[in-house]
Amino acid sequence: MDRLAPGLNAFTCSFDPTLLGPIQASYLRELAPYFARHRSLLNGGRVYRQPAGRQYYLFSYDADPLFWLSSDTAESFALYRAFFDALGLDSDLKQLLDFQRQIVMYAGFLVIGDRSLKPIWHYDYLPQAHAYTLITPLFELDPDHGHLLYEQGEQEALYHYRPGEAIVFGEGFLHATEPYAPTETIRVLLSLTFGTDNLDHWPILSQAVKAQSRYYVLPCGHVAGRCLCRIRHRLSTAGASQKNRRNS
Repeated sequence: MDRLAPGLNAFTCSFDPTLLGPIQASYLRELAPYFARHRSLLNGGRVYRQPAGRQYYLFSYDADPLFWLSSDTAESFALYRAFFDALGLDSDLKQLLDFQRQIVMYAGFLVIGDRSLKPIWHYDYLPQAHAYTLITPLFELDPDHGHLLYEQGEQEALYHYRPGEAIVFGEGFLHATEPYAPTETIRVLLSLTFGTDNLDHWPILSQAVKAQSRYYVLPCGHVAGRCLCRIRHRLSTAGASQKNRRNS
């Protein structure tokens, strides 16, 4: 990975665009027909939380006309996990994250819209989340589509989405969608979240991961709701704390 600019917790990486083929096929099969029937959803105006097709779950923040389509089944999640594995980012990420054994991918999404009326500046993660977001265009953007605004020092800068390149950023990276007028062609971005396998960081990290998806993987590597790892971790941590107090 190459740092986007000095001092920023943001990077770019290049990859073979053909790796996107299975996810492109998933979009064309599952979501393109869905939005052909429900194009008015993209007008925004209210919060949405609902299934979209058989493999995805749609949600939005506030009334902003930008929609996250999270992989909602093991089958669809596997497509995004295969793409993440093929990127081979582990060695770079291990230099940036507090981890125990491995880097974990938490969730995979498509970010869909056909307009952005104003920039909504935000951070993806709270401090000490030990996680990163990756974004890349699933299909080449139209000339009228918005790209990614970000803060560099006291200046506003613009990252241009490009086929075969992804931007990867973590905590402290202030960004927003570049405003653009309604377009006939839907803008489709792919997004992944990934990071630490250390459950110590879950209380902070969960505030981002749980807000974006129903189907996600915990730092322990298990799908949420299908293991007892968090309970065991809390008990182990509490036991160690009590032992330290007795010995102090």
